[in-house]
Amino acid sequence: MSGVMIPTPQTNPQNDWNLSLRIAILSLEHDDYATEFANAVAHHAKVTLLVSKRTYGDRAWHLRDDVELHVLDWPRQRQLRNITFALRVSRLLSRFEPDVIHLLSPTAWLSLLRPLVRAPIVSTIHDVMPHPGDKEVIPLITYLRVPTLRASSGLIVHGESLRQVAISRFPPRPIFVMQHIAVTRYARLAERSGFVRDENDSFRVLFFGRIFPYKGLKYLLEARSSVLKRAPNVQFTIAGRGDISELLPLVENGSNTTVLNRFVPDAETAKLFIDADVVVLPYIEASESGVAAIATGFGLPVIATDVGELPDTITHMRNGLIVRSRDAGSLADAITRLATDTALCRQLAAGAREQAAASRGPSAIGKTACNIYAQVMSTSQDRSSTGRHSVARSGAD
Repeated sequence: MSGVMIPTPQTNPQNDWNLSLRIAILSLEHDDYATEFANAVAHHAKVTLLVSKRTYGDRAWHLRDDVELHVLDWPRQRQLRNITFALRVSRLLSRFEPDVIHLLSPTAWLSLLRPLVRAPIVSTIHDVMPHPGDKEVIPLITYLRVPTLRASSGLIVHGESLRQVAISRFPPRPIFVMQHIAVTRYARLAERSGFVRDENDSFRVLFFGRIFPYKGLKYLLEARSSVLKRAPNVQFTIAGRGDISELLPLVENGSNTTVLNRFVPDAETAKLFIDADVVVLPYIEASESGVAAIATGFGLPVIATDVGELPDTITHMRNGLIVRSRDAGSLADAITRLATDTALCRQLAAGAREQAAASRGPSAIGKTACNIYAQVMSTSQDRSSTGRHSVARSGAD
C-alpha cells in the first residue's frame, strides 16, 4: 500500500477571531486533547493552559508559541491539598483575567473555583457515562464531578446522542455539542523523528488503546481467520495495556499477528500509526474515540462500529467504514474490502485528511469553541433563573 500522507498543521497561523477574548483552559488529564484544543482556541483568542506535571509529559513542543502554559503540581483527587491548590489556581487566573474558564477535566475540587473567580465556567464532559468494564474510572469520582458541573455556566459534549444523555444526568445548564478535534501530535512526532513507513506487500490493521471489554477486541480476533482466508497479506497489530487473559485462546503471536500488551510510548505510537493502513474500532459501546482522533491526524481510514458517536466521527464511505457492533462477520468483510481495494482505501484516506484539515481541524474547532464562549458570556447571568436544560448546538459555520 502507498505511504500515509501526514496532514501538517501551521504552528501559528493567522488568527481570525477577536484576540481581546481571553480563555483559560484547565486540564488534569486528556493531555493530547488539551494541547490540540488550546492550539485551536488560540487561532481566535488569547489562551492560557493549566495542566498537571504528573501527566502532561513532553507535549509543550506541540503547543503554539502564543499559548501561555502553566505546568502545575496538581494534587490527586483524593488529597485535601486540593483546597490550597484551588486558591493557587484562582490567583493565577486573576492575573490572566479570563473572560471564560474552560475545564477539560471537571473534577470535584474545581468547584471551589466558583466563588473565587468572576468569569463564567464551561466544562467539557468527555464521557457522559462510565464505560462498562473500565476499572480505571472510579464510579465515586464520576459522581463527585457533579458539584463542578453545577458550578458551570455551560457544558460541552462531543455528540448529539451524548447531549441527550447529559440532559437527563446533569444539573440544568446549557449543553453544547462540539466535535472532537483531530489529534495531530503523533503525526508531527513521526515527521519530526524522520519515521517512514516500512514498505512491504502487507496490508496492516491496527487496534490501538487501552484494552477493556467495551473495546470489542474479541470480535476483531474472531474476524481474523475469515480475513486471512480471503486476504492472506493482512497483518494485525494489537497494541495497548489491559487484561487480555480471557482472550488468550483467541490471541496468537504469529506471522500475521503482533500483540503488544503493554503501555506504548509516544514514539512507538507514532510509528505504529504511520505503518498502518487502517485503524479498527470494534467497540460494543462508545462515546467518542481518542484513537479515531489520532487516526484522523494521520489521514488514516477507520473501520468502526455503529455505537455511540462513532458513526458521526466516521462517515461511511467518506473517511472510513461503519459495521454492525458485535458482528465479527461484518467486521471481517470490511477489513477484507479495504485490503483488496487499493483505490477505495486511498479514497477514504483522502477523506480522513480532509476532515483533519476542515471540520475537525483547529480553525473550525476553535471557532466553534469561541461561539460557545460568546453564548455563555451573554447568558451566564441568567443561568440561575433557568428552570430546565437549554438545548444548544454550536457549529463552525
